[in-house]
Amino acid sequence: MSKRIRVSSKPGVTHFAGNNEAFGASIYGVAKIYEFLGGKAQASLLEEFSHTSLFSLSASDSINVIESPEGDKGERLCEKLNGGGFTSSLIRPEGGRVERLYLLVFAMQLAAINAARREGFDIPYFLSAKKKLKISDEMIY
Repeated sequence: MSKRIRVSSKPGVTHFAGNNEAFGASIYGVAKIYEFLGGKAQASLLEEFSHTSLFSLSASDSINVIESPEGDKGERLCEKLNGGGFTSSLIRPEGGRVERLYLLVFAMQLAAINAARREGFDIPYFLSAKKKLKISDEMIY
């Protein structure tokens, strides 16, 4: 599943669009793009993507549409995006909600790690961003 997740190279934005547990996983995926790549990412509700994020898309962006097994809007959205010249991927995890959530979390971690390796990172971006990491540590701990 991690191989289906598309991560944009800079200056592109990696989009995650999902509903229910997939929206929560989308927010998590955005965090992994920030932390591992220092890249730009955005999470949207699947139902709202066509009203909001769609209008800010660039050719360098990647869109990951996450849909529940019984859904059909995500597949239609991917078809329209790909037909319109954008890079999108449909991710449809199987199983119950909790299983799908865990599967998405692990797949997003692996996708971010693989993208960081592809971009030539030896360590996750956040470990090399010393000033930002210091602020983060002071605010979190």
